[in-house]
Amino acid sequence: INYVGGAGSITAAQFLQRFIINKTPWAHLDIAGMAFSKKAANLNPRGATGFGVRLLNNLIKKYYEWNMLEKTLSIIKPDAIERNLEDKIQEILVKKGLAIKEKKKVKISKEEASEFYKVHQTKSFYDELCGYLSSGPIVVMVLEGENAVLNNREIMGATDPKKAAEGTIRKLYGLSIDKNSVHGSDSIQNAQKEIQFFFKQ
Repeated sequence: INYVGGAGSITAAQFLQRFIINKTPWAHLDIAGMAFSKKAANLNPRGATGFGVRLLNNLIKKYYEWNMLEKTLSIIKPDAIERNLEDKIQEILVKKGLAIKEKKKVKISKEEASEFYKVHQTKSFYDELCGYLSSGPIVVMVLEGENAVLNNREIMGATDPKKAAEGTIRKLYGLSIDKNSVHGSDSIQNAQKEIQFFFKQ
């Protein structure tokens, strides 16, 4: 949020509605004739007006931080763990801007894998999928970042390593459609469910 100067005379309620609810790129607020945009730095004016400006500035910044950052679940699958690729995969994720907020290595049963992959239970590959995920240790991670769900899937690459883009995790390390090294949530809703599955609060 950055002070850009200017005029305008609307109420704080109108300002918040335009700037937050309607997500307009800028708006004016009648605090000492100041105008705000979403682009840059902190404000630090003095006095009572300055306190109000700083408070509003911080609230808006926090709002955008909370609403722009997503969380998604990532799994390093048994084939990658067997080849000691855990650190290399994590390094790629972090370099691409995803923060690892939680992480643990687990070994799940086939029954647990069946529950995790329940969304695929009508598919022909369901049993094989569950059997593979439960075949060895896995590393489950909660990743956080802007557009984390989509970004993680782009970093992973296509399900089939042969069709994955150069530089993606599956192109680098995937062995087959089944043994493709990583799993990532495919939507925000599924990310929430999958995170809850492994990291019960």
